[in-house]
Amino acid sequence: MKRKALENIEDEQMQEGKKPKRKAKKWHYSLLTILLLLFLVQLFWGVIINSAKFYSLRTKIATLEKINKKAHQKNRYLREELEKYTSNTGVEALARNRLQFSKEDETLVIIKTSKQDEEE
Repeated sequence: MKRKALENIEDEQMQEGKKPKRKAKKWHYSLLTILLLLFLVQLFWGVIINSAKFYSLRTKIATLEKINKKAHQKNRYLREELEKYTSNTGVEALARNRLQFSKEDETLVIIKTSKQDEEE
């Protein structure tokens, strides 16, 4: 129905000596095509840039998680050492080993080794 109406209008315009309005339609279609192409270019450019950022941030997160895991392990070790040396038995063991202390009824025996044996 609409086509017939458009064709009738174009026929009437041609009979009256006027040019049909097809050039205006072509101009609108070309403008819409250009806008669509610009939109698609911007869309694909955004996808490419954002995916590149996504993957780079993903690798950074993975490395930071590894560093965080190592830091947690070190903190756990340090807490255990702190708990060990805050008790009386821990302080006593530290004094015996590092400071070479002994109890009153004990005899302290220090075995010295040569530097060559320590290196091996």
